[in-house]
Amino acid sequence: MELLSGSKAVSAKDVTTGSVNESVEGQLIEVTGDVTQTFQDDSPYGYKLYVNDGSGEVQVFVHASAGFDASALQALKLGDTLTVVGLAAQYETTYEVAPRSPADLTVSP
Repeated sequence: MELLSGSKAVSAKDVTTGSVNESVEGQLIEVTGDVTQTFQDDSPYGYKLYVNDGSGEVQVFVHASAGFDASALQALKLGDTLTVVGLAAQYETTYEVAPRSPADLTVSP
């Protein structure tokens, strides 16, 4: 194993909501879609909501430790357009996008 020095910025890969699957798992991705299912409290782990760009619905899982204000997530409405940057992950059989911080989620009503 070779230890590399320095740092490199990683850019998010633009992915359709229906393409969040095994092929992008573990990568930093960006999806944009309309909210199809609003805020669901999954305490103590975090919060869920769902977006779809027309290619298939994907779960957005917001970890409790990511620093989001639950009331801001609860204010999202069906049809709001979200751009989410996050890690592509899988929990059991569900693929998801997990934003790292509030800066990773942009709302366009």
